[in-house]
Amino acid sequence: MAFARHQPCIILQRAGISCTVWFEDALAHYGVPTDVFSLYVLVADIDQARQALVHNGWTDALEPPETLTHFLLCHPEVQRRRLNPPASDAAAPHWMVSTVLLPADDWYFPAQELAWSASQNHFYPSLPPLTNSLISKLLDAPHASRLQSTMALYLVYLYGHVKPLKDREFTKNIMYENRRFHSDAVAGLSVGTLPVIEEERRFRDQLRSEKH
Repeated sequence: MAFARHQPCIILQRAGISCTVWFEDALAHYGVPTDVFSLYVLVADIDQARQALVHNGWTDALEPPETLTHFLLCHPEVQRRRLNPPASDAAAPHWMVSTVLLPADDWYFPAQELAWSASQNHFYPSLPPLTNSLISKLLDAPHASRLQSTMALYLVYLYGHVKPLKDREFTKNIMYENRRFHSDAVAGLSVGTLPVIEEERRFRDQLRSEKH
């Protein structure tokens, strides 16, 4: 089923477009207990990726109704392209759902990691860039926004269920400016709460300022 769910990724790779799955699919790959919904995919250029899927029979889709809400519905400013599979697949199993393309740069995901996940890891991101991306997006998100709260939830579950994150050696994979957040999360601090997020962001911004 995972291979079939990745059909749009396979199409993109054949078109020379590197990609990786994101959000719930990425978390579930590392053992986080979560449902999967639409297939969210990171690419370098969402319009180029859209063209490749359209060329293979995919069609532009509207956002789902609020009864099927995903946190992005609260953030129209987040760049994305949503597409549905070809009409001939309308009666396909539940994994043939909408595909939502997201710009990798917006999620702090390096281009080389896109290529690696496509060629070496069946379109799943490796754990270090996934973790760094979520931390950076959390700390940069508007305070008290749905985007921030969702990134916090993802990270709380990630640190709660993925044991390699707690390995001392894993710290070297974390960006320097994100290491305090990482160490606090490993230590069990309530990194998903607004006061702690605000403090973590203040410390991260101070590091950035000193760097420059």
